[in-house]
Amino acid sequence: MTSLVRYYFYGAASAIAIAGILHLMIVPNTIGRNPALGIFFLIVGAAQLFLTIIVLRRWGRNWHYIGIAGTIVLIIIFFVTRVPNPVTEGRALPIDAIGIAIELFEFAYVTISILMIINQGRITRTQKEELR
Repeated sequence: MTSLVRYYFYGAASAIAIAGILHLMIVPNTIGRNPALGIFFLIVGAAQLFLTIIVLRRWGRNWHYIGIAGTIVLIIIFFVTRVPNPVTEGRALPIDAIGIAIELFEFAYVTISILMIINQGRITRTQKEELR
Protein backbone atom coordinates (compact mmCIF):
# COMPACT_ATOMS: atom_id res chain seq x y z
CA MET A 1 0.00 0.00 0.00
CA THR A 2 1.40 3.34 -0.97
CA SER A 3 1.98 5.96 1.65
CA LEU A 4 -0.62 8.26 0.05
CA VAL A 5 -3.44 5.80 0.68
CA ARG A 6 -2.24 5.40 4.27
CA TYR A 7 -2.72 9.15 4.78
CA TYR A 8 -6.24 8.84 3.39
CA PHE A 9 -6.98 6.32 6.16
CA TYR A 10 -5.55 8.66 8.81
CA GLY A 11 -7.40 11.66 7.41
CA ALA A 12 -10.74 9.84 7.20
CA ALA A 13 -10.33 8.41 10.70
CA SER A 14 -9.42 11.81 12.14
CA ALA A 15 -12.34 13.57 10.47
CA ILE A 16 -14.97 11.08 11.61
CA ALA A 17 -13.46 10.87 15.11
CA ILE A 18 -13.71 14.64 15.53
CA ALA A 19 -17.32 14.60 14.27
CA GLY A 20 -18.11 11.82 16.77
CA ILE A 21 -16.50 13.68 19.66
CA LEU A 22 -18.41 16.84 18.75
CA HIS A 23 -21.66 14.85 18.68
CA LEU A 24 -20.87 13.48 22.13
CA MET A 25 -20.13 16.99 23.40
CA ILE A 26 -23.67 18.03 22.47
CA VAL A 27 -25.29 15.26 24.52
CA PRO A 28 -25.12 16.86 28.03
CA ASN A 29 -26.71 20.10 26.80
CA THR A 30 -29.40 18.34 24.77
CA ILE A 31 -30.51 15.34 26.80
CA GLY A 32 -32.19 17.41 29.50
CA ARG A 33 -34.27 19.45 27.03
CA ASN A 34 -34.98 16.71 24.51
CA PRO A 35 -34.07 13.18 25.67
CA ALA A 36 -34.76 11.60 22.26
CA LEU A 37 -32.40 14.03 20.52
CA GLY A 38 -29.79 13.56 23.23
CA ILE A 39 -29.92 9.79 22.82
CA PHE A 40 -29.71 10.23 19.03
CA PHE A 41 -26.52 12.32 19.40
CA LEU A 42 -25.11 9.76 21.85
CA ILE A 43 -25.72 6.88 19.43
CA VAL A 44 -24.38 8.84 16.44
CA GLY A 45 -21.26 9.93 18.34
CA ALA A 46 -20.57 6.39 19.54
CA ALA A 47 -21.13 4.99 16.04
CA GLN A 48 -18.74 7.55 14.56
CA LEU A 49 -16.05 6.65 17.10
CA PHE A 50 -16.60 2.99 16.26
CA LEU A 51 -16.27 3.91 12.57
CA THR A 52 -12.90 5.47 13.43
CA ILE A 53 -11.71 2.07 14.65
CA ILE A 54 -13.07 0.40 11.51
CA VAL A 55 -11.17 2.84 9.28
CA LEU A 56 -7.91 2.53 11.21
CA ARG A 57 -8.11 -1.27 11.34
CA ARG A 58 -8.92 -1.36 7.60
CA TRP A 59 -11.76 -3.84 7.90
CA GLY A 60 -12.62 -3.68 4.23
CA ARG A 61 -14.28 -1.75 1.48
CA ASN A 62 -17.84 -2.76 2.43
CA TRP A 63 -17.41 -1.08 5.82
CA HIS A 64 -16.23 2.08 4.08
CA TYR A 65 -19.38 2.06 1.94
CA ILE A 66 -21.53 1.66 5.07
CA GLY A 67 -19.68 4.52 6.78
CA ILE A 68 -20.02 6.80 3.77
CA ALA A 69 -23.74 6.01 3.39
CA GLY A 70 -24.45 6.56 7.08
CA THR A 71 -22.55 9.83 7.12
CA ILE A 72 -24.38 11.07 4.02
CA VAL A 73 -27.66 10.28 5.79
CA LEU A 74 -26.53 12.38 8.77
CA ILE A 75 -25.60 15.27 6.48
CA ILE A 76 -29.01 15.08 4.79
CA ILE A 77 -30.77 15.01 8.18
CA PHE A 78 -28.86 18.12 9.23
CA PHE A 79 -29.85 20.10 6.16
CA VAL A 80 -33.46 18.88 6.14
CA THR A 81 -33.93 19.98 9.75
CA ARG A 82 -32.44 23.43 9.04
CA VAL A 83 -35.09 24.54 6.52
CA PRO A 84 -38.85 24.84 7.07
CA ASN A 85 -40.60 21.91 5.39
CA PRO A 86 -43.43 19.42 6.01
CA VAL A 87 -41.04 16.98 7.72
CA THR A 88 -40.13 19.58 10.36
CA GLU A 89 -43.75 20.85 10.53
CA GLY A 90 -42.77 24.20 9.05
CA ARG A 91 -40.07 24.91 11.64
CA ALA A 92 -36.35 25.09 11.14
CA LEU A 93 -33.69 24.39 13.75
CA PRO A 94 -31.02 27.04 14.24
CA ILE A 95 -27.62 26.71 12.57
CA ASP A 96 -24.84 26.98 15.13
CA ALA A 97 -21.05 26.81 15.01
CA ILE A 98 -20.75 23.28 16.40
CA GLY A 99 -23.30 22.00 13.88
CA ILE A 100 -21.37 23.55 11.02
CA ALA A 101 -18.12 22.07 12.37
CA ILE A 102 -19.68 18.62 12.59
CA GLU A 103 -20.96 18.85 9.03
CA LEU A 104 -17.59 20.01 7.73
CA PHE A 105 -15.82 17.06 9.36
CA GLU A 106 -18.48 14.64 8.10
CA PHE A 107 -18.14 16.06 4.59
CA ALA A 108 -14.35 15.74 4.88
CA TYR A 109 -14.74 12.10 5.95
CA VAL A 110 -16.97 11.30 2.97
CA THR A 111 -14.64 13.06 0.52
CA ILE A 112 -11.47 11.47 1.87
CA SER A 113 -13.09 8.02 2.02
CA ILE A 114 -14.23 8.24 -1.60
CA LEU A 115 -10.72 9.30 -2.66
CA MET A 116 -9.30 6.45 -0.61
CA ILE A 117 -11.56 3.87 -2.29
CA ILE A 118 -10.76 5.25 -5.76
CA ASN A 119 -7.02 5.17 -5.13
CA GLN A 120 -7.17 1.71 -3.59
CA GLY A 121 -8.85 0.47 -6.77
CA ARG A 122 -6.15 2.04 -8.90
CA ILE A 123 -3.41 0.52 -6.79
CA THR A 124 -5.03 -2.91 -6.98
CA ARG A 125 -5.33 -2.72 -10.78
CA THR A 126 -1.74 -1.50 -11.09
CA GLN A 127 -0.47 -4.33 -8.89
CA LYS A 128 -2.41 -6.91 -10.93
CA GLU A 129 -0.97 -5.52 -14.18
CA GLU A 130 2.56 -5.67 -12.76
CA LEU A 131 2.08 -9.35 -11.88
CA ARG A 132 1.22 -10.26 -15.49
